[in-house]
Amino acid sequence: MMEDSVTVKVIDIISGIVGFDSNDILLEDNLRKELGMEQEEIDAVISAVEEKFNMTFDEGDKLDLVTVSDVIDCVEDSVKES
Repeated sequence: MMEDSVTVKVIDIISGIVGFDSNDILLEDNLRKELGMEQEEIDAVISAVEEKFNMTFDEGDKLDLVTVSDVIDCVEDSVKES
């Protein structure tokens, strides 16, 4: 796994919500399929990530969040813009 701080922080947030060990969460994991997340859990991840990185996901971006790396990419794009 990359030791990129955004990546590590996002995976830690996801791991805390789904209860998986962060080492078992892969960037290509589908939030719903591999991680078994319901919409409420995805919303919790979005809220936690927004708070952690002081950012806001656009409504369109929220719909595009399919994999762990999608969440990371949105954060990295937002952090670059600010």
